[in-house]
Amino acid sequence: MSYEDSDVELLRKGSTVTAKLKSSRRFVEIPLEELPQVPWSPRLESLSRRKFAAYMIALCAAILFASGTALCEAQNLHVDLMRWRLWLWLVAYSFSQLFLHELAHILTLRHFGRRPDRMGFTVNYWIFPAFYVRMNDTHLLTRSEKIVVHSSGLFVNAIMGAIAFLVVDLLELGDAGRFVVAWYAVAMMMNAVPLLNSDGYKVVLAVCGVSERREAGRNPPMIRIATGASVVVAACYAAALLARLVGALQ
Repeated sequence: MSYEDSDVELLRKGSTVTAKLKSSRRFVEIPLEELPQVPWSPRLESLSRRKFAAYMIALCAAILFASGTALCEAQNLHVDLMRWRLWLWLVAYSFSQLFLHELAHILTLRHFGRRPDRMGFTVNYWIFPAFYVRMNDTHLLTRSEKIVVHSSGLFVNAIMGAIAFLVVDLLELGDAGRFVVAWYAVAMMMNAVPLLNSDGYKVVLAVCGVSERREAGRNPPMIRIATGASVVVAACYAAALLARLVGALQ
């Protein structure tokens, strides 16, 4: 159920209402009993069950194909990591994938009648650099719409990765080309894991119908566990990276 006027937009989920204050673009959750009576309207799903199921099947198939191909290719690669052209290709391919990833989030959000707040750059857990699109309007989407918006970047990356593997073979770019495509495919796989504020993490929250709050103490147990596990992963990664740097300097 939903309601909208010139000042506020409301989405009712059970006994909780998500409110968007239009003047400040702030979002708050309000218990239903604390709201005055408003003329609620049905909030219909913009995706049919059949279309949503087809999307999820295609998403899983694309990710599995790109990931499986990357893992198979990675076992037989022989590349000279000191070649500057290799790293030039890697940076160019990664930025093209990042651009398409964020564009997919924006376009799917716009498809459902919402607008992104802003784009930016951050460092998750003090060590993992990441570009992002802030999409607070997803709080006013239905569950299936949220899942599509948060997973669309992964879907595009998987499709482009599969195409890139075919192009590498057709143009005979050798192990260097396979390394570049496989490297980003592994990064895509990591983004699908529901940790470290990844897209996979946001998809899981959408599936479970849970919203993450700024005040850590108000979050449900599953979010606290995921946050704790993310801190442990970040700490282990930082320790391993530091150990390799120290070893390289000795």
